[in-house]
Amino acid sequence: MTRDGNHAVFTFSRRDDSESLGQLIAQWSHTLDDWKDVIIQASSSGPDADGVTVSVLEDDDAPDTIVVRVPNSHSAERQLFIRLRSMTP
Repeated sequence: MTRDGNHAVFTFSRRDDSESLGQLIAQWSHTLDDWKDVIIQASSSGPDADGVTVSVLEDDDAPDTIVVRVPNSHSAERQLFIRLRSMTP
């Protein structure tokens, strides 16, 4: 995770063939107790009600780059945690 001035930025890669295997959910929290979900779709989305955006950068047959941006305004004492959850049916 990095910061770009106004956001905490979480970047990861997703293989194209994995999109149909389950659901990816980015989760963020400033307490490690209560987590907010952000569903990772096939294409970019947001901002949602919390101002979170997801950018999906397609790269043909190579893995896609996924960038989740959470506004710094959600951090408490500059603490903001982001994790990735994978759910399969």
